[in-house]
Amino acid sequence: MGVALFMTEHRKLATIMAVDVAGYSRAAEADESKAAEGVRQLRDAINAVVGPLQGRIFNTAGDGFMIELPTASAGVEAARQLLAAPGAPPARIGLHLGEVIVADSGDLLGHGVNVAARLQQMAEPGTALISQAVQAQIHSSQVKLAALGKVQLDKMRERIDVFALAPDHRKRSLRRVFWRRARRDFAAMLVLVLL
Repeated sequence: MGVALFMTEHRKLATIMAVDVAGYSRAAEADESKAAEGVRQLRDAINAVVGPLQGRIFNTAGDGFMIELPTASAGVEAARQLLAAPGAPPARIGLHLGEVIVADSGDLLGHGVNVAARLQQMAEPGTALISQAVQAQIHSSQVKLAALGKVQLDKMRERIDVFALAPDHRKRSLRRVFWRRARRDFAAMLVLVLL
């Protein structure tokens, strides 16, 4: 009779930030060396920002970085600093607070990571999209977040409330782009349902 082996699964609550270089694929097609330099500049900015906030990069892929931060407020502060980092290329940021699985390697996995990644994919260049789970923890009057309403995350059933952290001059255009995308996606779903 074999002995059943049980692995303990370590879970924790974490603030996850997904960051990438906006327009990287197009930039790499035009000039790979220049695009790679942009990724290096973004990584340097991330290291300069997240270290003092007790954050860490736990995964990378191409021009993308997955970062763990200890609190929601540290996550928002890191996003704010990265969007304003001098010399760094425009970034897209997704920020979520959720439960994650801690792998033996130190990598983080699970739904909390996926939500941050989906938000980053939806973000416009030079902006951060923040989940309601993060927004609910922010009590500083200095942090201005623009409510964008509920969104359906790609390849997920759940809809979540999303907020934008963007330079003031970008908030109005971000809302227009966001709602134009939402209407387009709704129209595409409606066509599929009717077919």
